[in-house]
Amino acid sequence: QLARLCRLHGSEKIQWRFDPVCHWRDPNGRPKNNLKDLDRIAAAAQACGLKSCVTSFVDLYPKVLKRMKASPVTLFDPDPEAKLSLLLSMEATLAGRGIKLLTCCEKQVVDRLPETSRVNSGGCIDGRRLVKVHGPGISLRRDRGQRTKSGCQCSVAVDIGDYRLHRCRHNCLYCYGQPAAVGSAGLQN
Repeated sequence: QLARLCRLHGSEKIQWRFDPVCHWRDPNGRPKNNLKDLDRIAAAAQACGLKSCVTSFVDLYPKVLKRMKASPVTLFDPDPEAKLSLLLSMEATLAGRGIKLLTCCEKQVVDRLPETSRVNSGGCIDGRRLVKVHGPGISLRRDRGQRTKSGCQCSVAVDIGDYRLHRCRHNCLYCYGQPAAVGSAGLQN
């Protein structure tokens, strides 16, 4: 799908998000995360000409925690040191493919990165990038309805999706756009 999107619209118009980075314990209590496919996906993104990736760590919203009660896995929030280490590892993987890593809503971790790191706070909806791709007339105002204190730098936008009428069928346990109860698809190791 990514290659087709890039052929149809141009890679400069595609924003890749590896989002969210999830950590969970399987039914046996073993910690796992969803980073095992990062390099494979990055290789496909590189082949399509993508130059950046936005990421964040899963947020354990109340409705997400409610879903977890019916799941055999348990999401958890890694400590800041673990997040720092993971961002640096992701940065190295992506840099090897010529892709820059940006974060959204991860100010606490970004502020702890070493000076040698090129990871920056960013936004999933980057008005400057949209102006570059589509021309003037696009707002560069920050979206104050987002978590700006947490490092969100998204530009003001209108979400054209409707999670009630057009529900995603993936049933991800961590999805903020899903209602409190979802099916059992959940996380995969």
